[in-house]
Amino acid sequence: MPRRKRSLKPGARGDSWLPLFALTLVLIFSCALYVTVNHHASPIADRVTPAPDVRVSLLTRGLNGARSVVYCHCPSLNPHEAYRSSSNNTPIPIIAPPSSDSKSHVLVLARHLRMIIKVDAAGNRTPVLDWTGLGLNHAMVLARDPQNKKDMYLIASSADAVYAWRYNCSADYKSAKLDVDMHQVLVSNINGASGGKYWHKTRSLEFDSETGHLYVSIGSVSNVDADSRAAQIRRFNVFAKSYGQGQKLTKKSPRSTIKPSRAPWSLFIPDDNQFQLGSKNGDANEDNDGGETDDEEDEFDGPELPVPEGGFDFVKDGELWADGIRNSVAQTWDSRGRLWEANHGPKGLLRSDFGVQESGHGNHDAQPPKTLEALSDDNPAEEINLLANAKTFYGYPFCFTVGNVTESFEIDPLRGSQWAWHSNQQYNDAWCKNVSNNQPPAAHLPAQSSPISMTFLKKEDGCGKIKGVSFPCDLVGNLIVALHGSRNRDVPTGYSVVMIPFENGLPLRSKSDQLNRVVTLAHASDVQKYCRGVNGAVNCFKPTGLTVFKERGTIFVVSDVTGELVELSFDSNYNIPRE
Repeated sequence: MPRRKRSLKPGARGDSWLPLFALTLVLIFSCALYVTVNHHASPIADRVTPAPDVRVSLLTRGLNGARSVVYCHCPSLNPHEAYRSSSNNTPIPIIAPPSSDSKSHVLVLARHLRMIIKVDAAGNRTPVLDWTGLGLNHAMVLARDPQNKKDMYLIASSADAVYAWRYNCSADYKSAKLDVDMHQVLVSNINGASGGKYWHKTRSLEFDSETGHLYVSIGSVSNVDADSRAAQIRRFNVFAKSYGQGQKLTKKSPRSTIKPSRAPWSLFIPDDNQFQLGSKNGDANEDNDGGETDDEEDEFDGPELPVPEGGFDFVKDGELWADGIRNSVAQTWDSRGRLWEANHGPKGLLRSDFGVQESGHGNHDAQPPKTLEALSDDNPAEEINLLANAKTFYGYPFCFTVGNVTESFEIDPLRGSQWAWHSNQQYNDAWCKNVSNNQPPAAHLPAQSSPISMTFLKKEDGCGKIKGVSFPCDLVGNLIVALHGSRNRDVPTGYSVVMIPFENGLPLRSKSDQLNRVVTLAHASDVQKYCRGVNGAVNCFKPTGLTVFKERGTIFVVSDVTGELVELSFDSNYNIPRE
């Protein structure tokens, strides 16, 4: 006899499992978020391997989602000499006793916490700005007025705008911190360059202390765009004293004390140096009877930078400085006042026919060319460009830079050569090789290594200042780069801090006069173990920002996944390894 069809009760449905499934997903996400924000990673010695005569020391953790780090110099009247806590190569913290009047520190933009946090040389943390609601995501710079060299501004960016706050390097920010509402918009409509679309959201910033220009970048809206409108750096004179008639200047914001604005999850920084918004321990927002603070150094006026009301329009007002740079995240100035940048190349190479004749594949003894899949792992190379002249075109999206075709990255004879991404009648290989059309890079990094921050070592950065701690003075002029690391490359690359040796203001070349060197200072240990799967959410050392702490002559590096700030220090006999 036929089976009887079961009837559902009123309100009952066959998809009643959906709410339960959705709840399960929410719980899984919440647990993963809790682990990411609060879990302490394995010891730094297990996860980071330094080069010989280099030490890696953990200063502090809990800076979840740390992206950029900038140094703020406050001169000390009574400097103290540092001491070494270890004479071997073990990464044990080497902390100098900070003098009572030394207020030099770094600022860290912690994206997951939605905060900018001040950290001193001993690793003590103080919240400076809760930027909830503004969408800051990576870049941050400190800028002084070129006119009086006194007024300082903290400048940071979101995906579509650049904001500024007046900043006092000497203030302790314990009784009152920067008010998120007392910002000034310096640049707006960044996404207007891409028709309102965005894919790469970081808008890197660099400030020219001589001219007062602020440099702002925008990254591509896809892997390979149709044109370069969203692959540029534009600049704006944010300290100019006058503009055309009819432009209304921004008025000063009234003085006020900030009221806590909350992120979706608790802004709790785990560790022995913890603070929490709204608590008595390290609270930057304690009520002051609704009035102004009595401490003048903790009270700030809104900035009065003479920019048009609502800020400069990125498209209409920005002066084009560099064009055809796909995703320029790492940028810095050298001691000669020249701007350099490193950008991320595209993935998914579409051709395997480049360089066959030049690499010797016409010879029967030569190795066969790599497959397209293998070529895609090693090409294009990441580029390092000198942005010496305005409106120069650097290739994207029509041209790419070869990384590794037949040999290793270190010795491949085709590395650095220029080829067309799509070989067509207008933008072909010959067009890309012509330097009047396409400026080739000054140096190269391995494909998909993701350069995300860089700085030059300068003489005034404290070289040799503290014996056995500061970087040696013979390293002055070299470029230090943080490589965030590859995402889905078969053999992971990056996850390191590297040095590009320079000579006479340009990357030092090999004997063939073609290839620059890439010297590793520190790298993530056992990437397969610590940077893949669930373990990678808490243990992977992925450098994001770096700066030189001038009072110590050491390199401070932040990692976004682990939320750590580490210090790279040098033994007195450190030398660049020979080739």
